[in-house]
This record gives sequence, C-alpha cells and structure tokens, in this order.
Amino acid sequence: SGEDAISEYFKSDLASKFLINLNEYQLSDLQNFEGNAAGFRILVNTPEAQSKYKGGLGLTYATLSAFVKYPKLSFPNLRHKKIASLKKYSFFYSEKDVFYRIAEELEFEQREIDGELYYSRFPLAYLVEAADDICYTIIDYEDGFQEGLVSFHEVEEVFIDVLGVEWQESYGKYKQILNRDSKLHFLRSKVINTLINQVSKAFEDNEELLLKGEYDKSLLDEIPAAAKIDSIKKDSFERIYSSTPVLKIEAAGYRVLPELLDIFINAIFNPGKEQNRRLIKLIPDIYLDNQRKMFEDDYQKLLNITMFISGMTDKAAVELYRQLTGISIGN
Repeated sequence: SGEDAISEYFKSDLASKFLINLNEYQLSDLQNFEGNAAGFRILVNTPEAQSKYKGGLGLTYATLSAFVKYPKLSFPNLRHKKIASLKKYSFFYSEKDVFYRIAEELEFEQREIDGELYYSRFPLAYLVEAADDICYTIIDYEDGFQEGLVSFHEVEEVFIDVLGVEWQESYGKYKQILNRDSKLHFLRSKVINTLINQVSKAFEDNEELLLKGEYDKSLLDEIPAAAKIDSIKKDSFERIYSSTPVLKIEAAGYRVLPELLDIFINAIFNPGKEQNRRLIKLIPDIYLDNQRKMFEDDYQKLLNITMFISGMTDKAAVELYRQLTGISIGN
C-alpha cells in the first residue's frame, strides 16, 4: 500500500540524514505512516497560508471523536496486543494536544497496558469502523466482477447468502432487473442495508459496555453475518488484492512514492539550489507558511511533504513522477 511505501522510505538510508532532529514519536509517525492520522490532521488543522484561524474544519468534539478509531500515538506500537483500538493509531504527534483536549472534555477512559497509556474509544467510533469495513468489503468484492476477477454468479451467490431470509423479500424486484451490473447494484445496496441493521443491533446489545469504555472488539465480529464477511475478505485477498493488475499498481507505488518523497525532501532541505527552488514552487500553499516558505521545524517539513505526496491520486503521482524524472510507469 501507499502507507507501506512511505514508511519504508523513512526507514531507508536515503531518509536517515533528514531524521536526526526528530524525537521517537515524530520518527515513528513517519516510519509507520498512517492514513487515519493524516485524515485527523486534515480535519483539525487550518493551513497557515490560508487562514489565521486554527480550528480546522470546526467540527464538534463528538464528530472528531467518532473519526478516531485508534485513540493512541504511533509510538509505542501495540498492534501485537490484538486489541481492536490498538491495531493502528489515529493522530500524529503534531495533533496530540488536540486529541488530549478532546479526550479530557469528553471524559474518555484512560487505560494502561504494559505500562503504556491509551484511551478507550468514543462509542460512535465503533460505528464508523463498521461502516468503513462494510463499504470496503462489499464494494471491493463487487468491483472484482467489474475487473473480471470474480464471476457474476459468484458475487450474486455470496450477496444472496449474506441477505439470508431477507432475500425472499427482495426476490420479486430482483427478477425484474435484466442488466447484470444493475442486478449487483441492487444486491449490494440490500446487503449493505442488512449489515447496517445487524451492526446497529450489535451496538444496542453492547451499549452499556460501549458507554463505559469496556468494549474493545469490532462490531462486525458480533453480527450474524460475521463468518460470511470473513469469507468475502479472504476471497478478496486471494483473488482481487493479489491479482496481477493490483500487484502492478502496488509495485508502481513502491517506486513512485519514495522517489517523489526523496525529490521534494531533498529540495526543502537544500532550498538554495536553483533547481530546488523551482521544485518548491510545485508544492501547494497548504503545506507552506504564509510566505510560501517551508517551516523551520524538521518534523513539520517532513510531515507536510509526506501529506503532499500521500494525498495524491495514483494517476497524479505517476504523472508528476514522469514529469520530474522522464520515466514512464506502464499501465
């Protein structure tokens, strides 16, 4: 994934000379780059070049808390503890004070494991996690048919199986749909609705534990269709995520993202060179100060460039790479 490619760059010898002034938390942010934390940074930060107001999008604490699925810093890595809220992390060191302020205001339960402190999740974060998981699982499997990796009848059979007894209610409408794509669109919407209802029931059943901060599992593990969802994930990994087209995209990412990072990081740490000054002009205002200069702090410099590169679409990253290097990455 793009996160892995970015993380590996910051673990490489190419990046080591730029990391000497970082503390262990800042270093961990870059060497274990996480999209969830990048998203939180976008929500709570207002770029200096755009406004003097520092409230980000101005969302409520409850909304921001629902976004934080993993209420901890990147360091130390506690993924091996097999606890749902510790699988990853949801805020960088740069946003820790924002999160701690939210946690204090909403009275998050503070917990300890092996001497390390972390917070219990906000109850609504479990619903956000489930919604995210449902969409990726179901839509990616449907996309497998669009890409010719899974047959129509396989997707149809799996979706009908997830619907269970609810399939009988939908059969009458389904048989009137003639187009295969439309049939799967219909089934997908029904499956997602079924899973939403099952997750809602699981939330209600565990409400007391959730409100006390004593629940720490995935709600999807609690629903009647849990085994069927796991089966879809397994099949998707073997036949979709491990397919040749997907592996080619990943391989390209492992080349393009680290090289783009290296090009721009070298430029911002050596701005006196004419070529680097020209490169810095390509960096959007939101990653610079109000004078269109890089920030003095090394961590802020590196994090902003990483946000710049990680925020690109695959197409934009490949095109910029081609323009800067003259090397084309094939389809």
